[in-house]
Amino acid sequence: MLRDADGELVPANALVVEGSEAQAVLDADEVAPVASEVVERYGVPALEAVGVLSTLGVVTASDVTLDQLPEALQDLDAIDDWAYDVAPDGSRYGVTVGELPSIRDLDWITDDNWPKALQMLGSTPELREALVKQVRVVGPDDRALGVPSYAAWWIREHVLLEDGEPLAGRADPEAEPVLATFLDPAPEWTAELDPEVRIAVGLVREVGDLDADGLGLVLDRLADPERDVDEASMLRLWNRLGTLALFPGDAPEQVRVLDLDGRTRVTGTDDAVVVDAPMWVQREDLGGFVVGSGAAADGLGDLFDVPLAQEVAEGKIDGAGTAAEVPELVRELVPEVPSMWWEHDELTVDGVEVSWWVDANGAPHAATFDGLAKALAWSAGRWDRRHVIRAVLNEPHRNAELLLDAIYD
Repeated sequence: MLRDADGELVPANALVVEGSEAQAVLDADEVAPVASEVVERYGVPALEAVGVLSTLGVVTASDVTLDQLPEALQDLDAIDDWAYDVAPDGSRYGVTVGELPSIRDLDWITDDNWPKALQMLGSTPELREALVKQVRVVGPDDRALGVPSYAAWWIREHVLLEDGEPLAGRADPEAEPVLATFLDPAPEWTAELDPEVRIAVGLVREVGDLDADGLGLVLDRLADPERDVDEASMLRLWNRLGTLALFPGDAPEQVRVLDLDGRTRVTGTDDAVVVDAPMWVQREDLGGFVVGSGAAADGLGDLFDVPLAQEVAEGKIDGAGTAAEVPELVRELVPEVPSMWWEHDELTVDGVEVSWWVDANGAPHAATFDGLAKALAWSAGRWDRRHVIRAVLNEPHRNAELLLDAIYD
């Protein structure tokens, strides 16, 4: 116990140094300035050592077991809730943390002082590390996991803006433009914060920064038919969403899809398919398209609860076609292409007319030169070379030019 400026005896951890950063941001109803004579007698470093604050304080505990938090952490606001939230599988039993630095008194920072407080957290090395550095938790099976620090978690859960909405989940000042379209902007003052601090407190710079609630918000706004979303933006966003190992609470009932005319629209998930190969984009009979490739396509299917195109259509070519040799120059420029392809006057798959297809055995089929270029490129696993193949097929007078270019590939 130490005396405050009014001469009252007060616990040291409820005292601040007069004129300090701590006094500037903490609630005057919760802390009092320490008496000036006490400061003169002992000095600020000695007072800080017993808990008096000149800046925000850090409490550090080692070898922490989350189901039995040490006494040193018990006064931290909502520390038990943090432990429940970060424990793998929701069970704290047997979950340990080697070292847990935690910023104290976050609940005493007044609402209008958070801009100043976050500047402080980013500019003081000890505070900054306790905020931005993830905590390594180890489960009973020795599986290690990086989780948000107590301070980062607390701020994401509790800090509200003037409109009563949380700071966390807002678009970072440097957010990807396509993602920022679907999020509320962060206040202008956040642009002055350390970028790592902004991400730690829940601002979203890229899709990977989204939590489950933020992802749910993006999906809801994507499915808003009043929003105008262009094709390029949608394709970029699908590519990022498909790689997330994260899901909202419930799959959406509406999803934005791409039509063959290049426009996006909103439809029910039962009228959509994920297309993971370009030949399926010809199949508008299957519904609207959610577009992805490889693992991203599987991720999009899980995220939207929408089937892959090949799960709802057989993809069977009608008729055998006529075997033909692939031009020698094509094989020279793209050695991976097969030696034969199958020509069709009219190519239909499952009764639907298309210009090209690659069958289950990897054989290319086509009814047009442009379609043949795509079929050869896809069957060869060289989709990036389809334009070169098309030039060979459609513009044979450019053969020497194409060979010259290939020397420098």
